[in-house]
Amino acid sequence: MLWLRVVKAKGLRCDDAHLLSRQKTSDPYVLVKYGDQEIKTRVVKESLDPVWKSHVILEYDPSLREVELYVFDYENFSSDDLLGRITLSLPDPLPSEP
Repeated sequence: MLWLRVVKAKGLRCDDAHLLSRQKTSDPYVLVKYGDQEIKTRVVKESLDPVWKSHVILEYDPSLREVELYVFDYENFSSDDLLGRITLSLPDPLPSEP
């Protein structure tokens, strides 16, 4: 098993402009991709500094050495907008404790 912890982001780009309140926010979540596995965190409503504190457990494949994390802005009526991404290289060997 491969254990990851998605903790938080700071200073995300505003992707939602609320016309009535003039509030500028995003509704971010993280998509974790490892090989053909994909897991999403919960959506944090109206935040540019979201805190998820999510634990992600993936089936470990020793041939895969990278995990990709994508931060999206959730949209109700259109496709979600990409806010950013990062690729993490896994250490070799992996730590034995999560």
